Amino acid sequence: MSDQYSLSSFAGAYDVYGPSYGFPLVFLHADALTRKMWQPQIDALANAFRVVVLDLPGHGVLTRYTFRLSMAVQEVAHIITEEVKGQALLIGFSLGGFVAIALAHEYPELLAGLVLAGCSLDTQGMNEALLKVKGTLLSKGAAPIERLVSGVTERALRRLYPAQAENPLLNAGAYWRGAGEAWQECAGKDFRAILHTYHGPVLILNGENDGNSRKSEDVLLSAASHENIRVETLAHAGHMCNIDQPRAFNDALRSFTQADMYHSYHYGYQGNKETSERQTYYFEPPQMPPAEEDTPEG
Repeated sequence: MSDQYSLSSFAGAYDVYGPSYGFPLVFLHADALTRKMWQPQIDALANAFRVVVLDLPGHGVLTRYTFRLSMAVQEVAHIITEEVKGQALLIGFSLGGFVAIALAHEYPELLAGLVLAGCSLDTQGMNEALLKVKGTLLSKGAAPIERLVSGVTERALRRLYPAQAENPLLNAGAYWRGAGEAWQECAGKDFRAILHTYHGPVLILNGENDGNSRKSEDVLLSAASHENIRVETLAHAGHMCNIDQPRAFNDALRSFTQADMYHSYHYGYQGNKETSERQTYYFEPPQMPPAEEDTPEG
């Protein structure tokens, strides 16, 4: 795998859906998965929003690249700059959430807000050592081990979501070597402190039955000194809450763009990182037709 990349490396690593005038939503996938995990959101939201989904380094079409957090941040910043040409709502799931937090710190001017799902895990303390061990085993393991783990993952997803057999997620493969590299990169980083530097609106969105994320929510909430963070729990959903309960997940995104971001917060470009002074931007919330039926819950 390679650490060498250029901005042209990201060509073909993302898809764009929806009208050009729609408010932009940029989705970052979980570790070991790809942009295909967002199909229920593409199907339901691309009629009114500008939807951008991408593969992170070490995953999908970028599997030849070693995952580096800095590279992932540069990729997302480049795609937002090229395709959005303004501010976007950034939605990150698990690993994608950690990338989103890092980008919000480096490039707050690119973001209208953050949605963080399944990424409340504290990556310090005992979890740091566990992530490093698991990450080393997966990233340094032989190809047969990766194929074995990927096969187990695919069978588990098909068993958990039999009603979604046609979901591209189930046919996109699992990239555990990239996931292992990502765990090593994220281990030990204080994402709570990093999130503390971002003053824009933040929604923490977890499934009711996602025990690991739910018990760690307070860690991220301790970063809420700006009163810009709130938590929403999706009933009858586990870790993969965007697939377990796609309608509720999508409705939470719609509500966040219309209510929280538009009416409740000042947000936008934080030009001087050394001060708390912020400029304020407003946008017209998208005019949406009545919500259509989303993908049935699996």
